[in-house]
Order: sequence, then C-alpha cells, then structure tokens
Amino acid sequence: MSLINNANPGSQIDLMSIVFRVLHRAPAPMTEEKLIALCRPETLPIKDDQRKRLPGELQFWADPAHQLWSKDETGAYSLVHPLPGDAPTPLDIASVVSPLLMGTDIATVFDPSHDADGVAQLMAMLSCVLAVPDFSAFSDQTINKENLDELQGKYLPPESRLNASNEISEAIAYGHFLGFFEPADKGGYVVDPTEAVTRVLKDAFEPGEVVGMRDCLATVAEKIPVIDGGKFREEVEAKMAERGFRPPPQDRLSRTLSHALYRLRIAGVIKLEELSDDPRQLRFDLPIGEKKFSQVKVLATEG
Repeated sequence: MSLINNANPGSQIDLMSIVFRVLHRAPAPMTEEKLIALCRPETLPIKDDQRKRLPGELQFWADPAHQLWSKDETGAYSLVHPLPGDAPTPLDIASVVSPLLMGTDIATVFDPSHDADGVAQLMAMLSCVLAVPDFSAFSDQTINKENLDELQGKYLPPESRLNASNEISEAIAYGHFLGFFEPADKGGYVVDPTEAVTRVLKDAFEPGEVVGMRDCLATVAEKIPVIDGGKFREEVEAKMAERGFRPPPQDRLSRTLSHALYRLRIAGVIKLEELSDDPRQLRFDLPIGEKKFSQVKVLATEG
C-alpha cells in the first residue's frame, strides 16, 4: 500500500511519529492494545475508517522493507533503531526514516512492479523537483499541489505521476518531513535539501576532515540518491531530458544543492575551499552568481 496515498498505511507521518515516541519512552515492548489505548483512546469521537489507521501504521512500519519497529512472538512492538535522549523530535525521527526510504532496493523508479509501497514514486518526485531551479530559494515560485502536478505532467511519465486528489499533498508532506522542503512565508514550500544533506554530513565525516568536493558529494549522493549524482536522480533526469529538460553540465551543481551547501557554509557547518587550477572543482549556481569550489572541510557535526 502506497505511503503517499492518504487513505493507505504509511501516509500518516504524525501518527507514525507519535508511535515512535511512545515506543521510545516505553521501558518494555508494547502490545497493539496498549499502543491504541495511549495513542488513540476509544473515547475519541472518530470515524470507523480512522480506527484502522493506527493498526495500519503499525503493520506498515513493521515491514522489513522499511522497518521502524519489530513485533515479537507475543505481539508486542519495540523500536529497531532507538535514539538517545528522552523525547526525539521530528528531525530525530526523520533521521531514522530517511535511510529506510532512501535505501530501498529499487531497480528503477519507473517500474510500477517495484512501487507497491509508493517509495519509487516518492523518489521520482523528489528527484524531479530537486533537479529544476523553479522552486529553489530566492525563486519567484514555491512548490504546492497545483504546480507540482503541472511539473510532473511536464517531465514524468504517466505511470510515475502522483494522483492529484490523494497523493500529491502527502508526497509534499514527506518532502518536508525528510528535509527537502521548507515552509515559505508566502505559502507552499521552498525546495531546499539543507536538512537532508546536513544529516549525511554529520554521519559520514568527522570534524576537521577535509574531502574533495566530488568525493564528498559522491558520498552524500549514495545516501541521498535523489540529489545530484544519485542513482534515482540520474535515472529521472534522463527521463526528463526526453521531455525537454536540460540538466546542468557535469561540473556544475543544481541550484537546489548549490544553495544547501552554501547555506551550510554560512552556518559554519562546513568550509568550502577553492584550489587554483583544480580540474575537479565544481561550479555552484547561486543567486549571487557562480562560484567554484574544490574541497569541503567539515567544521561541525553536532547541533
């Protein structure tokens, strides 16, 4: 069942997060009955179809393909990837969910047989939106239900497009939750993968470590296959090119990734360095003009 269809298990990010936090605080595995009593008391005035949502979420996230919690022989649930601290935030929970979805074993995002859970469609949408500059920071537009529907109609094949009535809104919510979209003051979302990139940098590199720009981004793209150089992104860009999209040259980053890395530089998380006469340097597409950088020095991996 597709996690981007609002009628299906996996689509309820808030409910999944509540269950995660309850299991995180629990001193022992909890049965479905106990979880329902805490997260969805029977006294709540809910509709019959809403009563199915919590059991559905429990089942969806217990699937080994994207497993957040396991179910033991007594029927009790416990987290597979517990986090430190007493009260994990949505960002903390996203740090667990993101590798599960990004690491899904998908041969191609355009094969419907691989998309029973909706992950391939989500990856195709994120790859497409991150490839174009239209909704990046400082652009005139923000991503919303209407223009995402228009964008996918322009660049994605019919079998990979999200249903406007009950999938696009959930896919946008996942884009925000996973760290690729940020709410805009004028409504909608700005396409900005800063949070998603930050998570990988924290996990992959040590403070003070200096890495060549191309090597750094290869590591990031392996963990986030929807950004520049990622396997899903390259597959989607090839399909978009058949429909008129012109990807940037190989030595130039997309505007969305350029902004994310430059934003991390300003925040003091990384230092971007240029080496003269470096044939492997990469060009950044920024509102202030093009800049070239050769390597990354990780300054901070905490906070």
